[in-house]
Amino acid sequence: MKAKSKLSDQPGTSIFGGQSATDLLLLIYVLKTTYKRELAEITSLGYTTVLNQIKNFEADGVIVLKTVGRQRMIEFNPRFFARNELEQLLEKLLLSRPDILQCAAQKRKRPRRTGKKL
Repeated sequence: MKAKSKLSDQPGTSIFGGQSATDLLLLIYVLKTTYKRELAEITSLGYTTVLNQIKNFEADGVIVLKTVGRQRMIEFNPRFFARNELEQLLEKLLLSRPDILQCAAQKRKRPRRTGKKL
């Protein structure tokens, strides 16, 4: 069974092997640093699907995983030979995918004070 992202399907945006791979690369680009569980929550993909895609990206040298405390943070590999070109392509793809920006903006990056009302 094919994994289905909750992000909308746009024609021509599955150029990285599939829609889920493209969505994950776009989210990593927008968020700058993230982690696997956060990507799974934003996209509604299964954690295993995200894990497999991240392994593929890491094997290709596109991303690197850095340990921060106990968390393995994901970011683009600064030494990737085509990083600038990849980021330019992702920037253009984002123009047709406002849903990615909206989902990324809804994620809270700072801790919330204990007892604070929503």
